[in-house]
Amino acid sequence: MSAAPALNWAHWTRRRAVCSASASPSGCVSWRHIRAQGWHCEVVAPSSIARPSSDRVKTDRRDGLQLARQARSGEPAVVSVPAEVDEAVHDLVCARGNTLREQRNGHYRLKALLLQAACGLSA
Repeated sequence: MSAAPALNWAHWTRRRAVCSASASPSGCVSWRHIRAQGWHCEVVAPSSIARPSSDRVKTDRRDGLQLARQARSGEPAVVSVPAEVDEAVHDLVCARGNTLREQRNGHYRLKALLLQAACGLSA
């Protein structure tokens, strides 16, 4: 669900809105969007969301309710959001690592194929 309907409701009813987002790639994008609209928003670490051991089902609705409860009580562990440049560098480093891993795996597959052909095991 988009944050726009909730922010429009808060704007027209002149109520104070407190936004919380989970620290994930989509949460950081939501944080930037909400801040660009002029609202205060906090990004919360997913590990700080208290969850009973019997609660094995993870849904966005339950997470949202838990974030709202923690924001109301003032106890969420707020994390800093990386700048867009830092996030782009992180994505580039991850992409490089994935590319090197795929290159190495391709090399292993090629060696296995050549070994099968040399041994006469090809189907």
